[in-house]
Amino acid sequence: MKHLLNLILTAVAASAMSMLPISAQTITEADLGIITEQPAGTIRYYQRSGQSITDNGEGSLVTSKQEGQMAIVFADDGTVYIEDPISGYTWNRWVKAQLSDDGKQITLPMGQYIDLLRTFQMATEIAVLNYDEDHNTYLLDESVKEVVYTIDGDRISLLGTTEEHILGTIYRPFNDFQELDGVWQGVGDFESVYTPFSEQMVTPPEGIDFDAYTLSTSLFGGVDWESFSTTVSLATDGDDVYLQGITTYAPKAWIKGHRNGDNIVFPSGQFMGITNGAALYAVGGKPQNGEIVLSDITFHDDGNGTLSSTDYIFITTEKDQFVYIVYYLGTTISNTIDRPIVAPEGLEIADYTLAYRYHDQQTGRMADGTRFVKAGFAGNEVYVRGLWSELPEAWVKGTIDGSTVTFATPQYLGEVDNGYDIVYPFYLIAFNTGDGHLDSKITLSYDPQTRIFTTREGTAHSTSTAMGISINKTSFLAVQEYYDPHFAPFNEKAATPKNPTFMEFSLDEEAESDYAIVSIPATDNAGELLLPEKLFYRFYTDTEHVVEPFTLTAGLYERLSEDMTEIPYLFTDSDEGYDISIVDADKRKVFLNGLSEEVNRIGVESIYTGAGEQRHSEIAWHTLREYTGIEEVNVNNNGNVNYYDLHGRKINGEGHHGIIIRQTTDAAGRTKTEKILR
Repeated sequence: MKHLLNLILTAVAASAMSMLPISAQTITEADLGIITEQPAGTIRYYQRSGQSITDNGEGSLVTSKQEGQMAIVFADDGTVYIEDPISGYTWNRWVKAQLSDDGKQITLPMGQYIDLLRTFQMATEIAVLNYDEDHNTYLLDESVKEVVYTIDGDRISLLGTTEEHILGTIYRPFNDFQELDGVWQGVGDFESVYTPFSEQMVTPPEGIDFDAYTLSTSLFGGVDWESFSTTVSLATDGDDVYLQGITTYAPKAWIKGHRNGDNIVFPSGQFMGITNGAALYAVGGKPQNGEIVLSDITFHDDGNGTLSSTDYIFITTEKDQFVYIVYYLGTTISNTIDRPIVAPEGLEIADYTLAYRYHDQQTGRMADGTRFVKAGFAGNEVYVRGLWSELPEAWVKGTIDGSTVTFATPQYLGEVDNGYDIVYPFYLIAFNTGDGHLDSKITLSYDPQTRIFTTREGTAHSTSTAMGISINKTSFLAVQEYYDPHFAPFNEKAATPKNPTFMEFSLDEEAESDYAIVSIPATDNAGELLLPEKLFYRFYTDTEHVVEPFTLTAGLYERLSEDMTEIPYLFTDSDEGYDISIVDADKRKVFLNGLSEEVNRIGVESIYTGAGEQRHSEIAWHTLREYTGIEEVNVNNNGNVNYYDLHGRKINGEGHHGIIIRQTTDAAGRTKTEKILR
């Protein structure tokens, strides 16, 4: 069996494309019913045993003992949810099964999706497979619709599997790689047995009140030390102290400590749940004679709302060993909570441009950049929104003092999920342009007349401090830099948008899933920025020289409530992008559902409505099929248009079919006569 990676690389090389040609709408986990969150019910933890088999990608099958832990949730209605039923595929996904009335069997239906490979738009499906000796692989057994587990006391066993007949996973592609449909993914189990896992998670008493705190620490993840902070919950019940959320790998897990005077001691080795098929523990360590030894985790309470610890805090997969995922040192927990800036109600905002310089990672040099932001003034305060595209609604606040505006830092912007259920906070920071150390503020000069605020004096650097967006508020871990920031009101004017271009077009007549990837520059022909909210784009069809706007019909687009012809530049029909998605800054991917098989060319134009005046770019065309021979026609969005039949009689061109004559008179009085086919 070919390994998945080899198949993909071969297909991509053959197509000579830089992107995978997906021939269906962008699928999400929710669309497939994939269960990514722990369902409601009683959770029980189990130790895996039995046999596992994997394809090592080099033509060999490797059999080994199952290891690790897993969880099963028993709901009150008899539904059973099994987490990661295949030991070699552990991504915290759940499948749905049913408990028998006598409580002695669990029936698990096949055909359930358990994961989505988003990059390739392929799902993973649970299935039973049979060994194929000729090809040394496993093939899907479509006759098996379910598998059964027996319950004997606390022991759960999978029935009917052997080394030749396994429970595994297969691919289900939603793209052009149909050769992978039903192909074994290379992992599977047989003779699985689950026995109770002795560890139990900490559960605070019901009704206990907890407060939000900020945990800040130095974190080591195997490569470099970095600063890390997150929001945790802290609750007390007499001298018992409960702490939740010390790691993003188990954000809902609690650990329990006990107050002893000014110290709070958390016993080492507390179980925090199972993630990716492994148990997690909070383990403490202290330096002793040049090495780290196991210890409890002690925090000192300074009496002013801050707890601090000099102990090592390990997040491990073994309760009495330093088999760590990450560990912390120099940890503080304080009752100063990061809260986002809230703009005053009724704040009048205006469009601003932010011009800046930044380090270009490709060239290694400084480069110029410009982006749109929103700004509003309230008394001696200025509010700015849109500094970072990942948190476009986040505000920052500056204070005006005569001819200056000062932004105190850090300012909390919000949190972003990295796509793997790990959430990171982000902050506006100010940093020294020389050594990168953080400053407590950045001050810009301010002109009350023009309402421009800037660090620039002409083309010269006027400050040693720059702004940035950082993943940490106590160290320089910037994801976006703004050297020499210059905020200025945007002078809106009428402009002709720069011509769009086709980047890619996929024509799939059988699947009826044609899509276009187009570049829509948000600039005019002189390179000046255009307001994104006043920029639109529109597709056209040319069928035997009959050119018409293409309408996205609501009935053919699941997430459109009404027909759409002009597509707003910033529009997408879901956060993930479904039929209409934002690929990157200028690229847009649009499925042209219902596109006729008779269309010869597909076109796209940009439309800008700056200063109340609508202007159009030229139409960019992509040819799909050859014409049958009638003269080409160009669209004219302006001027007077009349239609005539072949006898010269004036007709209603929109309602007439066949060969007709179209006569267009433009604003200058010039007339163009064309023969077209409808």
